[in-house]
Amino acid sequence: MIVRTTVKSIQDLMRQDSGVDGDAQRISQLCWTFFLKIIDDQDQELELTKDDYRSPIPKKYQWRNWAADPEGITGDALLAFINGELFPALKGLAVTAKTDGRHRMVRDVFEDAYNYMKSGHLVRQVINRINAIDFNNLNDRRHFGEFYEQLLNDLQSAGNAGEYYTPRAVTAFMVDRIDPHPGELLFDPACGTGGFLTCAIRHMERDYVRTPKQREKMQAALRAVEKKPLPHMLCVTNMLLNGVEDPSFVRHDNTLARPLISWSKDERVDIVLTNPPFGGREEDGIEDNFPTFRTKETADLFLALIVRLLKPGGRAAVVLPDGTLFGEGIKTRLKEHLMEECNLHTIVRLPNSAFKPYASIGTNLLFFEKGAPTKDIWFYEHRVPDGQKAYSMTRPIRLEHFQDCIDWWGDENRKGRKETPRAWKVTAEAVKARGYNLDIKNPHSVPDDYGNPKKLLVDLAAVEAETTLYHHHLKTILAEARPINAGRLLKHYERIADAPDAVDRLRRFVLDLAVRGNLEPQNTNDEPATELLKRIAIAKVDRKRKTDDARIKIEPDPKPEELAMPLPRGWAVQSFENLFLFIDYRGNTPPKTDEGIPLITAKNIRMGHLNREPREYISRATFKTWMTRGLPKIGDLFFTTEAPLANICLNDIEEPFALAQRAICFQPYASIDTKFLMFALMSDVMQSLIDRHATGMTAKGIKAANLKPLPIPIPPLAEQNRIVAKVDALMAICDRLEASLIAAAATRRRLLDSLLAEALAPMPAQEREAAE
Repeated sequence: MIVRTTVKSIQDLMRQDSGVDGDAQRISQLCWTFFLKIIDDQDQELELTKDDYRSPIPKKYQWRNWAADPEGITGDALLAFINGELFPALKGLAVTAKTDGRHRMVRDVFEDAYNYMKSGHLVRQVINRINAIDFNNLNDRRHFGEFYEQLLNDLQSAGNAGEYYTPRAVTAFMVDRIDPHPGELLFDPACGTGGFLTCAIRHMERDYVRTPKQREKMQAALRAVEKKPLPHMLCVTNMLLNGVEDPSFVRHDNTLARPLISWSKDERVDIVLTNPPFGGREEDGIEDNFPTFRTKETADLFLALIVRLLKPGGRAAVVLPDGTLFGEGIKTRLKEHLMEECNLHTIVRLPNSAFKPYASIGTNLLFFEKGAPTKDIWFYEHRVPDGQKAYSMTRPIRLEHFQDCIDWWGDENRKGRKETPRAWKVTAEAVKARGYNLDIKNPHSVPDDYGNPKKLLVDLAAVEAETTLYHHHLKTILAEARPINAGRLLKHYERIADAPDAVDRLRRFVLDLAVRGNLEPQNTNDEPATELLKRIAIAKVDRKRKTDDARIKIEPDPKPEELAMPLPRGWAVQSFENLFLFIDYRGNTPPKTDEGIPLITAKNIRMGHLNREPREYISRATFKTWMTRGLPKIGDLFFTTEAPLANICLNDIEEPFALAQRAICFQPYASIDTKFLMFALMSDVMQSLIDRHATGMTAKGIKAANLKPLPIPIPPLAEQNRIVAKVDALMAICDRLEASLIAAAATRRRLLDSLLAEALAPMPAQEREAAE
């Protein structure tokens, strides 16, 4: 199989499809198809080698039964099967506490997956290309490994998805220096597409794994978490491709959504290898989990967590930006804590171009071990190879470029190191005297303590160009979105876009466009929303008849006037009460216990996400008597009625839990895109409507009786799906824009320091004489 030809042919096919927009969507589309083919090939092997093995995928939806035949279903029939049967079935796989990891893995992968392609004929052609690969054939799998690696490498130019890819040369070097062994607990708390995990597996397979038991021991000790759905799906597929039978250890979660102190000793690990998102900021409330290091900067919070997670003697290799090294305030306290708790023995300083084209800021590889405090820190300056100005897409960083550092490193205890033109040692006392500023330049270089102003100007121009690009993406999409009276906004966009809270306000604007129908064009081929509402009404009546539930009342449809917005073509309006069964628990708070069944309170329901912290519990006996009004399901909506008012998120909890007062579960009567409804309720349009019907002066709240008749705009179901995909993409651009603005601010600060240092430096004799 010729890898380049295969990659090109599949990508060319997908470029012909009008539904797939950009590399990130193409990669997501390819990933779920690869996933189904890989897991089906694995299933067929496991069915032969393991007694009583059963695939986690129902028979009808196994690849062999719908995709393997090259003359099988195609066109509209194939699209109808994928969108109407395959995806709902896999998203709705029943998962319980007794379910094995492979079942949970399939459900998690498809939870946020989406079929972007609109041509069933092109889908069939893509499937037939993939059918040529046998993932149980070692040669095919080796070639496909190159194929997949190329896809992950493409993420670097896939816009916002690039944040999930760390150059493989960097991950391979870090793994080589940490040298993990089978059985050592290895954790990546922000695993992205699984680069560190892949390199660690290959390292151990090459150097230590000789028997099946050793392989099982290695795989059983892997741990990983990824917050966002696309990289999570890519990582799980990556693990399957690397021979991991059960990649359910890759959790779809936010590692920072737990109080730092709650991580117990039995959760400590031997190794942490990670590249936490730098330049990012966490949502409101996450900083409360880190009371000693209260900040929203993602990289800082991960560093605090890593120090906590390591066992005594545990070791870590972490990618961090220059901003962490020279930062003050919380960053100073964090670096002091790191050096007191760990031996920060090595910092490898990378050039600004190491992560191009994704990022153009200085990065560093920090190596440390938990236990003894830091006495000395060795710095090593990694330089771009001679004859090359910078790393680039066509001339990227490679593992062999680290060979000089590997040769200098010393033995397994780092003995034998010497100062060189690229390596120098600094005492902990010297760092302390500098206020824990670790941004220490190479003393063997031409004096340039604050960086070269010319180089920093180039770096600043690159970061500003990146920021401009993200602004351009947003402005282009907003212009296409047809917002009402937006001419003046678009005309003056550049002048206002860098305001301190501009990105947050843009996020809110995107949600308002979505709920008003201005984000995606209406399609006359879509089934009107009225038909969807008829099905929901029938389902509601049917449920009332079967259960005789007194809470279910047949109410007239609401009037749209209260929304104060025109309804787009094909849209309709429906009330909360006619869309959802309200599951709420008014009255007293149930008695709490130290352990037992989790209790979800209003504190856990954040805007757009469910935070499992703080953790509270009730006894099993209380659970049986308390949860009598119904049990929430995966995909239901949670809503806070007060303190805070109108926070909304999706339920993603699998195990049994109880719901406290001041929280309502909205359970749809029939199939509807609840993520669209979440975005709609997060918008200013709906938040203002809810606020108008709330009561109270100091702490507003809304009664369920006042909430039930309120109207919600409902697009056709197909348009709901398109809106959700577009909002997800725009929110990702906003995230990258915010990170770019932060990087630009850090570069401007370095430039200022550099120019001030240059102004205060003694003038060379020739220049002084000329000036005189």
